[in-house]
Amino acid sequence: MKLHAILILVFMLAIHVTSQADTITHCGNGPFGDVSTLLNSVGIGNNNCAAETTAETFAVPGSSGNIDLIFTFKRDTGSFKFSFGYFDISDVTASPIDQKKGWAIEAISKANLVFDDRLHNPSATAMRTIPAGSVLAFFLIPNNTADFFLSNPDLFFPSQTANDPLRSPLFSVSDANPGKLDQMLSFIGNEFTLFTFEDLTRAGPSDWDFTDLAFTVNRILLPEPSALLFLLMVLPAMVIIRRRKRAKAICHSLLVSVFLSLLLVPMLISNEAFAMPLSGYSESWDVDADVAGWRKNTIVTTVSVVETGGNPGGYLLSEGTGFATFDIGAVTDLPQVIGNYDGAVWTALFDLQLISGEFDNLWLRFQANIVGASNGWLKPLTTTIPCGMRWRSFSVSFDPAWTDSEAMAAGWVTAQAISPTAEPSASWSDTLGAVSAVEIRISGEGPLQAGIDNFMLVPEPDSILLLMIGLATLRLGRHKVFRSLHRTKN
Repeated sequence: MKLHAILILVFMLAIHVTSQADTITHCGNGPFGDVSTLLNSVGIGNNNCAAETTAETFAVPGSSGNIDLIFTFKRDTGSFKFSFGYFDISDVTASPIDQKKGWAIEAISKANLVFDDRLHNPSATAMRTIPAGSVLAFFLIPNNTADFFLSNPDLFFPSQTANDPLRSPLFSVSDANPGKLDQMLSFIGNEFTLFTFEDLTRAGPSDWDFTDLAFTVNRILLPEPSALLFLLMVLPAMVIIRRRKRAKAICHSLLVSVFLSLLLVPMLISNEAFAMPLSGYSESWDVDADVAGWRKNTIVTTVSVVETGGNPGGYLLSEGTGFATFDIGAVTDLPQVIGNYDGAVWTALFDLQLISGEFDNLWLRFQANIVGASNGWLKPLTTTIPCGMRWRSFSVSFDPAWTDSEAMAAGWVTAQAISPTAEPSASWSDTLGAVSAVEIRISGEGPLQAGIDNFMLVPEPDSILLLMIGLATLRLGRHKVFRSLHRTKN
């Protein structure tokens, strides 16, 4: 068993939909040069033809509840400024073959925007909370926006093939494209699904590079400490029984299991060794209008949950009252986000929409439980979010082991760097070793109103991986813990 497979389970499931369209593949019709480079850079490998699929859709795993998916923008070699997103294919009732315009209108009107090429660049990430069991299809609007298409759909049909902004939207579902031609490649490997789009319709002049947009989709599941205890203590015994080893082997394995338990269980329980929130944290504010442990971050701020209009579903609304130039945002000190972050590289992700006011800065902030030095460190994220724009996604990775100089080189600043009269901050490593609160802070001239959605803290599982090394001594074998099933086109 690959040990990391226990720690990060990425579910990639694409289902079959009857198709009359053509199929194009990198291995069968290529190789395409830019795709070859991309496959090597993401760790799948250019010559790994077994990784290529003919998937048109992505089925979200599970049968109930919501699932957090992470989209990562990998490549953009085209000159068009595109809009990209997804929709639940079951929401579209028109025929992609006989009612192309109606199908496109219906799909995009019910879609969720993920990346806008005017705002996002490769390496951007976006988290979306999606109902389990949904079947997602993808769209790309070359050189235009979803809003403009929906306000003037007749201009886009029949599709233009010249270099102009009136090309029909392109879809992962080939039947919906001009000429029913395939415009997307897909691959699985390295624990994610990779999709690549060609933004010039193959019904006209096209360069066939298939990296005008490349993105990955994955889902991260990290076991709770109790699950780790189960794996360390119960699973070895189950394997022993199932394999019916000789008595000598049973005694040997039990002794190893007991030794590992005596060694590792105290480490799991000890705050000194594992004080960080091992399972990560996410919140999308979709349940019962509950602020879910978040509160106002300044004296003039109020926070509440709006049940619709989020990205998608509900979202946390932060608004200023009384002072037009005072910061707003939200802060939390939930047990899942405070404590010692040592032992892993982390990524924080969230979505933001500025609803009203004149925005001038946005920060992610970690405060410390250190007397006289609690103001912590902040990461300036952007100064360019126009009011009234669609939701925008932000992500930032950080290493608690950085020195102060390394943290500053990565763009982090202390509170005094922003306000010289502020209380001093502890060192970077001391702050991340004793986090007391996590804050999203927004400044500008108001009255300010902003929406926050899909906040997530994700640790790399290196420290948990160390705990699982002991399983190798029990010779568990190389059983698969997940399967990725992709449908194929006819």
